[in-house]
Amino acid sequence: IKRRGRTVRLLWRSVAATLQALETGTLPALHDGMRVTFLEHTATGFDVQTLSLRHLEEHAGVFAPERKDVGFAMRCNSGLDNLLDQARQLLAAANPHIEERQRAQSRLPVRLLVEDGISETDEILRNENGTWFRIAAPGGCCDSVTIGDVPVPPLDGVDAVLLATPLCKPLAKRLATTIGMKVPCPVLL
Repeated sequence: IKRRGRTVRLLWRSVAATLQALETGTLPALHDGMRVTFLEHTATGFDVQTLSLRHLEEHAGVFAPERKDVGFAMRCNSGLDNLLDQARQLLAAANPHIEERQRAQSRLPVRLLVEDGISETDEILRNENGTWFRIAAPGGCCDSVTIGDVPVPPLDGVDAVLLATPLCKPLAKRLATTIGMKVPCPVLL
């Protein structure tokens, strides 16, 4: 949506994620006016939305997230597209016989990024000439993928950061740690 020359992002996922965090008790020290920033990992970086929690007077102990401002996108080299390129390069290095003209594209790079414990998996692909060949997942892919610089939005008065990423647990934890070193509040997955 464009408004006054600015792209406005409707980040409804932020509200749903905050409600889930409230329901599961993930957010620490709840209080009226608590500010939570939601970072959603995207292809080019992160979508950002900050919410305020409001205590519902008619329901004791119940809080509701409110969006006061529009969300925005932050581009960075730790976007999912860049991480996928790294996984593809690792796969190519581990399988020098992969042909450029293969008919089917490997799904291993995506699986290496998002599935836990995938490092021992092989994949069978078909060449253009109809023959089949096996490619192996590179060992230690999670350790080899580099989480680059992650810009942090202004977090004045923010009490917690909720991070949503499709990355497998080891990579998601590394990403949260990278962000956590730059922010004055907890980063929660």
